[in-house]
Amino acid sequence: MKSSHTNKKGAPHLALNEVRAYECHVRGLTKDPSSGVQIQSRGTFAGIIERLDDIKGLGFNQLILMPVYEYQASPLKIYGVPSHVNLKEKEVVGAANYWGFKSGDYFHAKAYYGTQDADQEFSGLIDAAHAREMEIVMMMHFDPDGDTQVMLDALNHWVRHFHVDGFFLNVNSWYLKVISDQKYLKKTKLYVYELDRSLPYTNPERIAVYDPAYRVHLRKMLRGDEDGLRSFADLLTNRQDPFTHLICAASHNGFTLADLYSYSRKHNEANGESNKDGEDYNFSDNCGVEGATEDPKILQKRLRYIKNAICMLFLSNGLPVFLAGDEEGNSQGGNNNAYCQDNAVSWIQYGGPFSEELKKTVRDMIALRMQTGLFQQTLQQSRINYRGIPAVSVHGSYAWDAALDNVSRHAGFLFANEDRYLYVCVNFEEEPKRLAMPHLPEGFTWKLQMDTAAEAECASEICETDKSASVLLTGHSVKIFSGIRENSLQIKSQA
Repeated sequence: MKSSHTNKKGAPHLALNEVRAYECHVRGLTKDPSSGVQIQSRGTFAGIIERLDDIKGLGFNQLILMPVYEYQASPLKIYGVPSHVNLKEKEVVGAANYWGFKSGDYFHAKAYYGTQDADQEFSGLIDAAHAREMEIVMMMHFDPDGDTQVMLDALNHWVRHFHVDGFFLNVNSWYLKVISDQKYLKKTKLYVYELDRSLPYTNPERIAVYDPAYRVHLRKMLRGDEDGLRSFADLLTNRQDPFTHLICAASHNGFTLADLYSYSRKHNEANGESNKDGEDYNFSDNCGVEGATEDPKILQKRLRYIKNAICMLFLSNGLPVFLAGDEEGNSQGGNNNAYCQDNAVSWIQYGGPFSEELKKTVRDMIALRMQTGLFQQTLQQSRINYRGIPAVSVHGSYAWDAALDNVSRHAGFLFANEDRYLYVCVNFEEEPKRLAMPHLPEGFTWKLQMDTAAEAECASEICETDKSASVLLTGHSVKIFSGIRENSLQIKSQA
């Protein structure tokens, strides 16, 4: 076992409400030549280091890595999918345990992900991340009936010898309680899929729980499903849970964002299970054509849908987890369960036709999220600022009167703290809709920050009368306004 190394810079120890996480697979992130990393670094820890500045530049400050301990990736016996091990190239050709969610040697980094010494190179990745004020969280899969001491020793090993910042665990609440009580983990983040809130966890402010309902309600709303908007609004405004929720629009387990709006059904035939594996209910929309197309109208519609999802994810309360490659428009050809695809299906393809616009949207939304500070705390509709404005409120055709029902598909979400205001206007109907703009306190004015339908012919300006103000929204679009002090605009214009 290697001795503890010394970091060039200490861990950033981010608060959960400061985290913007980027979920990735070590090999899939850089194995494709389009990743731009050196040939010898493709698919390795070294490859991630080469891309850290790009990831940091998007606004992310934490990487969630799919399993990187030494698990067995030997060929899977899947009917109709030939596979073998290429020992010379250290590669499994054909069907493989690509994701790695199984038990293994929990005390070494996977040799497959190193160029020479995987442990040393993983240590270098931790150092490189910390030098950029970024954190590394490891996904760890333990046998439910496994040895508790082995689990604790393994976590202790990665914290003491590699200084990882957290773990994403598949453990039940009793195991989580045991883990949270360990003194050597007192500053280590713990992400889980389930949580018994009645247990007295040690340092609960470092524990976050995955929220599967968020992704379902978000996707239903974005698609314009009946009751989708009202359900999402209820989720957004009525949550009272003191624990941080991990929220996502897409993850490794399911469609990428590009595929979410390119396919109406899964296409997992290459997995060799007669397309019976993977999630059947994706709440996706192919926008008129199943799969690839060159139709410019459909492509623009798909782009708008992806941007809608990005906007809503980063302007929601919770810890946002973003799937690597979605900023590039990466597709898996409709495969929503690529657990056995160590090939171009799962490797991120960089430089898609809308990658620059998508990356800009991610950067802008993360910046807006952090600048406003409105999503750094639990949003409760009952909390009122000193001007009498609630922390979050929902508006419709009339300000302060959303009257949402099961057929509502357009509304405005107003977020406020003491002197910051953000108005997220959504319309998930096919036709344009007019939405009320709530009046701001004296001395403030609305400024348009984002219009996901900017390419469409739809007025962006606010129409005002003595009694009301409103804005026109293109079908299936999001517009975001921030409340700006009027004197700040005057200062900028003079400059």
